[in-house]
Amino acid sequence: DTQAAGAALISAIARGGGSALWRDGCYYWEEALRLCSAHLSHPTQAVRDGYALALCDLSVAVSHEVLEDAINAEKRAAKKAALVRLRGGARGEVLQRTLVQPLVSAALRGAVPSCASLSLAWTSYVGWVAAKEGDSVLVELAVQVVQLCDAAASAKAQSDARAFAGMPPDTHLGEALASGELPHIQACALYILRSAVIEALTESSQKALLHQLVGLLVRPGCAVPTAVVALEGLSILMDVLGEVGEEEGGTLLEAAVMSQVPSASAAVRHQAAAAAAALATVQPPSAARLLDAQLDTLEAATQLMAEARPPHPAASPP
Repeated sequence: DTQAAGAALISAIARGGGSALWRDGCYYWEEALRLCSAHLSHPTQAVRDGYALALCDLSVAVSHEVLEDAINAEKRAAKKAALVRLRGGARGEVLQRTLVQPLVSAALRGAVPSCASLSLAWTSYVGWVAAKEGDSVLVELAVQVVQLCDAAASAKAQSDARAFAGMPPDTHLGEALASGELPHIQACALYILRSAVIEALTESSQKALLHQLVGLLVRPGCAVPTAVVALEGLSILMDVLGEVGEEEGGTLLEAAVMSQVPSASAAVRHQAAAAAAALATVQPPSAARLLDAQLDTLEAATQLMAEARPPHPAASPP
């Protein structure tokens, strides 16, 4: 109960503008961040949820006008510079430290309870952005949510590199998943997209997000977890929109889905097939062209295999 009360106290201070956090530079904000991060693995759900939500509130507090007042009142150059740097990183470094890095770390460690608490904190943050910042910022945030998978895939690759170099790898990073999936971070990103982001967007912003997800898919070297989440996001958006005209992105959707069909990952191929089925609903001509192209590819591959097959030896006479 005491620890849960501590989390509630940090949240209350942060929601009020965090005046106590800005004393002595941003020292007390940093200490609050450290305390919240340390309790994300607490065995009690109420405590985990409370500190995860406090991380969200610490992130939001950086955008409050009280911090601006603290910057103007601060006379010590070094302390003032620390506050200015914190204020300037509200959308970048601060979000990384409060919500991105803790979630990526928990997902790679397989800490499912921590992932659940942090996902709820993310939905709270998305709600604040939707209320205060508008759809354009919310679309950018949705892309950041999908790119959580990029961060996780990069961390996994670094762990694998250490293993190849003879160093002990990190544990619980998706081992035995030959397809390259990272299921924990994928599940978190999809939950945030489905439950908080997409339903808060207007139709025009949903189409803008659709274009952004297409851009993630067609870029070179799209990581498997990112491709899985982006394709599932496209399927959800197409289902919500109901119809997408050629000029609104039908051709782009076709190209994005087609680029993922031959993926080496079974998970990506499965999601690409699901996206193709959704495309058949919102833009039948694009889905027909995609299917025709894949059938042509299959026929060409069949002919190559037939030509490569060695001829049967001639039968010897009886």
